[in-house]
Amino acid sequence: MAPCSSSQSCTTANILRKILAAVLFVLALAAGTADAVRTRGFAGDFRAFRCGAAVLLEGGNPYAAQPMYACESSRGAPLVYRASGGVAVPDPLPGYAIVAFVPFAVLPLSLAIALWSGLLLLATAFAVSALGSLGVARARSLAVLACGIALTSIPFGEVVPVVLAATCGCALALARRRPSASVAWAALASLEPHAGAPLMLALIAYRPTRWRALLAAASLALLHAIALRASALAYFTEVLPQHARAELLRSSQYSLSWIAASLGAPEGVALALGAASYAVAALAGVAVAFLLARHMRMPAMLALVPPAFALAGGTFVHLAQVPLALPFGLVLIARARGSARAVAFAGLVALALPWYAFVQTPWFVALVLPASVLIALTLGADAVRASIVGIACTALACTLALVAAHDVHTALAPPPLDPFYAQYAWGRWIAEHDASRSLGVWCAKLPTWAGLAAIAVASFLSLRSRGDRLQA
Repeated sequence: MAPCSSSQSCTTANILRKILAAVLFVLALAAGTADAVRTRGFAGDFRAFRCGAAVLLEGGNPYAAQPMYACESSRGAPLVYRASGGVAVPDPLPGYAIVAFVPFAVLPLSLAIALWSGLLLLATAFAVSALGSLGVARARSLAVLACGIALTSIPFGEVVPVVLAATCGCALALARRRPSASVAWAALASLEPHAGAPLMLALIAYRPTRWRALLAAASLALLHAIALRASALAYFTEVLPQHARAELLRSSQYSLSWIAASLGAPEGVALALGAASYAVAALAGVAVAFLLARHMRMPAMLALVPPAFALAGGTFVHLAQVPLALPFGLVLIARARGSARAVAFAGLVALALPWYAFVQTPWFVALVLPASVLIALTLGADAVRASIVGIACTALACTLALVAAHDVHTALAPPPLDPFYAQYAWGRWIAEHDASRSLGVWCAKLPTWAGLAAIAVASFLSLRSRGDRLQA
């Protein structure tokens, strides 16, 4: 963005960008909530998490089909998701994460949803504030996070905003040389093990936090075992494999397993490739985190890089998890120069917009132009370049929606699953209603995959740049 002519004009521009970012967030939240209510999915994920905790409190198995369906199909608050047709949303969280929802399980559903939604909003605000302390303009953070968090996460009660806040909190604690606080934040980020595990691994490898991180990991494992008792081991040997098979061909999956299965690979091969790619991506993320932390003299990278890299490949990557890569991209672009900055810019724009949501709900396309223009402006583009970005993103979103509109849905054969688990009915529902290998689905995912690749490339380019070190 062109330099301001005076301090007063800079202040005015900053205030205006903050206001516009807040308006974008509110509009995205309103649109996402309205569509979630329309499709009867409002607070659906939160209700599954809350029911898992309720079943656990009653001494039951939170992964079993019968008690989960009984809880999710019971009368609750108006407009809120309610299970029907024998299909309950599974709770795939580990035991220690289920315990975190016990306080909500003892409250009336309406109050629990209100408190959880408020917590998600506070978590988002904290993430923006923490990124501000790491050198990222708050208007920039809010604009970039707005669509991914407010449109596709908060309306369904996802844990992603909490994990996002924990990741940013961990980064800030590392930057301030507070090892105990950083490990505590990493433990909270483990609510989403896919992102939390690589982050905890990085802290175990980092000498100042090593023993604290090992103690935290052991404590989480112990809490998991105490909470689930006889089902603790079955979570890894049965529940997770069942969940991976149930979601293997779900249209909203971004995993390498989905790619392999959609291209015709046998189920076992697709899942094995996904698991192997997750291990490689997680280890690569930890390695790159250490390289960037040393190169930029910024320990915060140890918290920001691993969750972002963990989204590459894997067996289970949802659209709602994509915003977990954004804090790394935001901090990176604030310090990158030259080609690294240009690539990071493109990656952030691609990741900030939930393209698949525009295919699922075409009227969301109305948000693309204002969102993409504001994102480009806050990332440093001038008005002309921001307008070009906005027009290009809008044209792409419209094209994706048109391509998807001509897709013909064909029900697929359900995967072989154990009827004892909630994943059995869930997998059958996905196979019939939400599994697709169509051209429209592939195209809708390409911008997000390209964005993840761009952020990875930008990180490697930054390692070759002396300018990034000087800015650190």
